Amino acid sequence: MRTTIFKRACRVFSQTHFIRQSRCAIVMVALLLAATNLFASATVFWVSGRSAGYTPTNGTITTAKYNRPCGIAVDLSGNYLFVADYSNNVIRLLDFGINDVSKLLTYNNNGQNLVTNLFRYPIGVAIDSSYNLFVLNRGNGSNGNVLEFTIDEDLYATLVATNAANLTNAVGIALDFNDNIYVTIKSNTVLKITSPGVSNIVATVTNAGANLQGLVVKYNGLLAVCDSGRNGIYLINPASGAVTTNAGFNGVGDFANASDSELIFDPISHVPRAQFFQPTGVAETGDGSLIVTDFGNHRVKVVTSTSVTNLY
Repeated sequence: MRTTIFKRACRVFSQTHFIRQSRCAIVMVALLLAATNLFASATVFWVSGRSAGYTPTNGTITTAKYNRPCGIAVDLSGNYLFVADYSNNVIRLLDFGINDVSKLLTYNNNGQNLVTNLFRYPIGVAIDSSYNLFVLNRGNGSNGNVLEFTIDEDLYATLVATNAANLTNAVGIALDFNDNIYVTIKSNTVLKITSPGVSNIVATVTNAGANLQGLVVKYNGLLAVCDSGRNGIYLINPASGAVTTNAGFNGVGDFANASDSELIFDPISHVPRAQFFQPTGVAETGDGSLIVTDFGNHRVKVVTSTSVTNLY
């Protein structure tokens, strides 16, 4: 009999991006999500790894090694962390309760037969409200897919469905509160997957140079989507497909115009003037603010309805 080991998945740390990482370690920003304490309480710490260019090494949390870790998903208790170990073609499981890192073992036929080679450049992971694990594989760029697994009490994964196949340039994955799956594909398209093999295009960004990356389903139902090619954040209505700009799209830069001397001491920009450089990952706080990884600027930024501010 299966035993549920996860609480509601925490969506804050489930975002992904494809711009390659130079360090093969996992870093997390611990945020107190109340808006009044967001900046005062932000801390950054190493979770695991630090060594580059190695095949996957299990062991303790601090000694494990990765090769371009991408997407991560953590349960709300904070005891388990799943990592898409991109170049090693494995999903890693961090068990903080016993200080252990291992490869996720995958089975079919009710857990009787071990299955290998399921992962080809896994780039994203997510957990739904029923505690199923979803893995987004990028593949060779034209054969990406979304695999769904159940997780049993022994932390073994059983493949139960291929929700989508033959995805082109698959990068970001996110779930809504009805457990629909959203994926960024083809550099300019957001795809909604409602059940295995059933999907529809939510929106296509027709602007030249678009390169859609990470995305998150906001509490109000809108999608926030990073465009690293055009250096901004979209808001997309999944019901109507309407695409609006949330912040950025003012050329490559950091915050606002370089001539604004006050930014040197207190980096902040009004949203219409904000600048990014290859934003890739996005999450939402409890008050609706967006946390954005500004990849090219080596920053983590907070986007509110009125301002963009440096968090770290």
